[in-house]
Amino acid sequence: MQIELGYHVRWVRLLCCAAWAVGVIDASHFQFLNTLDYVFLDVLTDGNAKIGAPISPIIEYAIVLGLCLIPALPRFDRPLTMAVCGLGLIFADWLVSALVFVSSGRLLPLASPVAGVFGATAVLQAMAWSDERERRTRLEHLNQVRLQFTDMLVHDLKKRMSTILTSLSFLEKKARGEAPQAELMATVRASAERMLLEVNNLLDIRKIQECGMRPQRERIELDRLLEESLAEHRPAADLAGVRFRPVAAGAVTLSADRHMLARMMTNLLWNAIQHAPEGTDIEVGTAAADDRVEIHVANRGEPIPAYKQKLMFQPFQSGLVEETGPHLDGTGLGLTFCKFAVEAHGGAIRIESPRADTRDGARIAVRLPADGALPARHAG
Repeated sequence: MQIELGYHVRWVRLLCCAAWAVGVIDASHFQFLNTLDYVFLDVLTDGNAKIGAPISPIIEYAIVLGLCLIPALPRFDRPLTMAVCGLGLIFADWLVSALVFVSSGRLLPLASPVAGVFGATAVLQAMAWSDERERRTRLEHLNQVRLQFTDMLVHDLKKRMSTILTSLSFLEKKARGEAPQAELMATVRASAERMLLEVNNLLDIRKIQECGMRPQRERIELDRLLEESLAEHRPAADLAGVRFRPVAAGAVTLSADRHMLARMMTNLLWNAIQHAPEGTDIEVGTAAADDRVEIHVANRGEPIPAYKQKLMFQPFQSGLVEETGPHLDGTGLGLTFCKFAVEAHGGAIRIESPRADTRDGARIAVRLPADGALPARHAG
């Protein structure tokens, strides 16, 4: 049977404080602390104190032992509370000593109780600090083990999902032209692609939190990237019963990381599909100005309360809006990745809900700085 020793165990606190009391009692036995009592009394009374018969050493030892053990009885979680308790004990001891001296002229010990209380609280503080440090070390170790396990699990899931999508592509070729099978395959593919996206989000967010994110910039035609993203996710939109409505401001060439922007668009589109009511449109567009370029994705539906909007970009904050219809659940990692990706490019992302033009739904807008947005050049 393993016995735990630490600040949280009362008898361990009592034993340590008792050991300190024995040390103070041993010091008082050699009259060193008693000499300090007389010096202190002379200062207070200008040398006119009339001291009666000295008290028994047993009484002094009992006072010191009692004052040392009292702080060990409760378990103080805050150092300030422990310090207040110690000061309260010293004040109470001096008050009683003053009353006894005024009434009988007998001098109770002053220095040894103070030394006992200060030492006992210091011992308890050290024990509490050691326990807290050990607890944090243990939690850090458990957290590290958990993260390692999560990384291995996520990598395994990514491999399995890639295998599923490869096999699904083969089955889709076999089932081409057969409507029921094709619809079923589309449903399976949408679910598998969404799961793979969430796995990649989890891996990337973990990597970003440890190492940061550095965009590999290149010249990107934003309207073409938008068309590719819409074409890729149109089957999922059809499955959910919603439509994409592109609103492009014209050709814009952006200096950015293609992979990050494509992943950002994927997450924004999946998020819009997930929350858009069946039969509604999802507006996807771009806008360019002298000092910025903006990408926005907007859907209809119930607006998001203001206090929930602040949580939208935190990991695992899905389910913030009541959902209806055959939509896919999310993990809340998509918008977190979008925030990291946009900020890595020096931009900002925000939520507008309800939308100003429809009085419902939500509009997520991404703004990138002007040095990353350049007008497209056309031949001729």
